[in-house]
Amino acid sequence: MRKAFVQHLKFERDQTIASSNGIFSEACMNLLFIILTGNKAFRKVIYSKPS
Repeated sequence: MRKAFVQHLKFERDQTIASSNGIFSEACMNLLFIILTGNKAFRKVIYSKPS
C-alpha cells in the first residue's frame, strides 16, 4: 500500500517537473518529503531553508 503510494507520488513529482514549473515542483517535493518522513529534524531543515 505505502509502496504504491510512494510510487504514485514519484509519478506526480515527475509530471510536475516535466511541466517546467520549477517553484511549484520544489514546493511539492518539500511537502512530499515532510509527509513521507514525518521527521521533525528534516522538517526544521526545510522550513529554515532560504526562499
